[in-house]
Amino acid sequence: MKIKSKVVLFWAIALSLLVCHCQKHSSGPDEIRLDESQSNLTEKNLQKISGIHPGDPDKFSFAVIADSHTDYTDLEDVLNDIDQKADILFVIHAGDFTDGGWLGEYRSTYQVMSGLTIPYLTVIGNHDELTRGREIYRKMFGDFNYTFVFGDCKFVMLECNSTAYFGIPPDLDWLESQLSDDSLYNLVFVVGHQPPFDPEWSEEFQNRYRQLMQENGVALSIHGHEHEFWYGEKYNDGVKYLVVNDVGKRSYCTISVDSVTFQVEKVDLNP
Repeated sequence: MKIKSKVVLFWAIALSLLVCHCQKHSSGPDEIRLDESQSNLTEKNLQKISGIHPGDPDKFSFAVIADSHTDYTDLEDVLNDIDQKADILFVIHAGDFTDGGWLGEYRSTYQVMSGLTIPYLTVIGNHDELTRGREIYRKMFGDFNYTFVFGDCKFVMLECNSTAYFGIPPDLDWLESQLSDDSLYNLVFVVGHQPPFDPEWSEEFQNRYRQLMQENGVALSIHGHEHEFWYGEKYNDGVKYLVVNDVGKRSYCTISVDSVTFQVEKVDLNP
């Protein structure tokens, strides 16, 4: 009976906290309102990226951040540091734009991100899918899966969140189709929030993902979620994996491309 009482108490507290959080972050149960400036951001930023013409299209740099959640001050500091580096042409946010998927959190992060003078692109994180986060993300950004080309590099942006977090399983058939033309590009980068070696993923998923990376010559698979920096060959198959620190650690990564090679650098604001 004591165990049962504790379980009931736990859920009662959890429910009350959820209600309070919902009242704090949402203006109504059916209300998702975004200004035009806050809508369709992926397409808008892709248009900006298409307008960038570096002197050498085979040589450029981009930055990767992840897991900013509600660390708005740290996020602003990280973005300011990135903005000061002329060689970085765009930013990729590898998911967890928010903490609870709330509209207010999306708007607050948007306000900080909009301070960038360079374009940015995102993938949806598991926290971004909570509550009505998927609806908000689609309205604010657009498709969950998409690709773009910069120079002679292809970027494949993938919704990659396990069902344990109420996510939708990654569309690996779509991923496979997008990797089928890898021979047309010098380098192919795949970006998804959760890495395939996260404990939440099944062995079946992990095996197919790593097989797709290897068979299609993916140069680098980029992720967040783990909140700890890691870079290397996870499976000793020639494919590199990058897990980026959370923004709260005041850290980000730069990836510098030079024709058929690339270099990853971890940047700490407080070394």
